[in-house]
Amino acid sequence: MKVSRAHTKAKPRPARIPPCPGCKSTDVIPIVWGLPGPDLEDQEAAGELVLGGCCVDDDSPGWHCRGCGREFGKIAAPRVPTRKQTTVTTDVRFGASDCATIVFDGGRFEDCLFDHCALQGRDLRGAKFIDCAFDTCDLAVVGVVDCTFLRSRFSGCRLSGVNWSLARTLESVVFDGCQLNDGTFLGLRLSACEFVRCVACATSFRDAILSRAKFCESDLSRAEFVNCDLRGADFRGALNYVISPADNRLEKARFSLPEAITLLTGLGIVVD
Repeated sequence: MKVSRAHTKAKPRPARIPPCPGCKSTDVIPIVWGLPGPDLEDQEAAGELVLGGCCVDDDSPGWHCRGCGREFGKIAAPRVPTRKQTTVTTDVRFGASDCATIVFDGGRFEDCLFDHCALQGRDLRGAKFIDCAFDTCDLAVVGVVDCTFLRSRFSGCRLSGVNWSLARTLESVVFDGCQLNDGTFLGLRLSACEFVRCVACATSFRDAILSRAKFCESDLSRAEFVNCDLRGADFRGALNYVISPADNRLEKARFSLPEAITLLTGLGIVVD
């Protein structure tokens, strides 16, 4: 592979000049590779060096013998920093037997199904899940640092102890029938996400944007809702929640009786 270089500036000749391997002459000058500037062109005209060209590869010679014209000595091609390649996996079903071989680090998964996968404690760092489905998977205490979940669905999964606030993006994500106990969604933008038929005991939603989110038929015992945007959220059928209207935005949020009476607790009202 050839690599183009920018303008090369004049440099002093090295202290040690190798003799020509052909004629043994020491009348040897360096070959300079790259796009030359005016100084190098002047040095070539003065016979101090030879300009090799704009492209250099592993076989490019480094020296020119003025006695016999031989070019010798290899100059290594510059090491060009490259971005880490992203592995893209599309439309693949991963079953229970595939768990140990799945490489998540920085990978991109599109339209994939994770079915009955035991992934508890795995580090998913940097992975992107686009239009993916997780069905009856054990994902307890997985690491989600810098992860992206876009239009993905978790059904019947164990997701206890996950710190979702470390993820990069959770957008249009559905949690259906999942265990979300002791999780953290601190400060996340979760508009239109769904938490339906879930158990989310002692889970923190503090400072989260949950407008139009759905919590239908979920058990929210000891879940923390403080400084949340819950406008238009749907809590119909949800149980055991304690939400203070004074500490959260609740315009057009939907609740059902008798649980909705607990909203009065945050206002200091006692209902006998």
